Amino acid sequence: MKVTEIIEDKFWLVLLLALIFGLITPSFGKSLNFLLIPILMIISFLTYLKVESLDIAAYIKKPIFILYILLANLLLIPIVTYWLFHILTPSLAIGFLLLAATPSAVASPMLTDIMKGNVPLSIVICIFANLVAPFTMVLLLHIFTSKVFQINLLGVFQTLLLLSIVPFTTAQVIRKIKIDFINKTKRAYSSINIITTGLVAYIVVANASKGVLSNPSLAFIDLFWLYVFFIILQIIGLFITFWRKKEDRIAIAISKAYMNNALSAALALTFFNPTIAFLMVLSEIPWNTTLGIFKYILKFLKSR
Repeated sequence: MKVTEIIEDKFWLVLLLALIFGLITPSFGKSLNFLLIPILMIISFLTYLKVESLDIAAYIKKPIFILYILLANLLLIPIVTYWLFHILTPSLAIGFLLLAATPSAVASPMLTDIMKGNVPLSIVICIFANLVAPFTMVLLLHIFTSKVFQINLLGVFQTLLLLSIVPFTTAQVIRKIKIDFINKTKRAYSSINIITTGLVAYIVVANASKGVLSNPSLAFIDLFWLYVFFIILQIIGLFITFWRKKEDRIAIAISKAYMNNALSAALALTFFNPTIAFLMVLSEIPWNTTLGIFKYILKFLKSR
């Protein structure tokens, strides 16, 4: 078995090791903060290299379906999440609302690729979700927290464009001039992205290692609810479009369950109390370890 195949098969181990090293060697991880944006751009770029722009255009020509997904992912599911956790654990309800309202991670197309889902659909959802989310997130937070948040929407848009549109455009240009090289090397892109995603997880966890290790009992309780939350999102994502083929449902589920929790952590640190900020950082653990659970759930999902 080739090294790339081993990495893809044991992706969960790579991500788990990243979390462990983030806890035990935080100093080095903190020194790598400046690499987060470039790494996320690399992940997007390598994922987009494998996608034809025409495949994406086909979905844009049918906007009703994409609008339905955006409405469900960015408004309906966050609202239901808030009320559910308001009953189960009221002190964390806003935290889970923030996570549920956060758009898809730039790495979600890469995860979709690993799970053999519809990557072009995942990219379309990711791009449009990140462009719409600043408005929907501010609306939801204003309604449920009774606060007016002064968020730099222009700055958010610039960052999201940097992480999505720029890598996509660059990748499509390179596809036009280096398609033979891409075809020869694309088998390695997924394994490279697994390693780089692990590096992102390492950096994020390293920045919160002190809080996690100093509050083990609180971390355990929060992690329990986070794992419940992530599994519920996976299942909901698979069934909100039950009539679609398996590859589409995988893409939709991943686009919902694997959100840009780095963005939610930044918002929590700026606007909320330490309890919610702590929850956002802990979400990195199930984010990196529940893909194996998702793979198991897929065994029961029939192809159409």
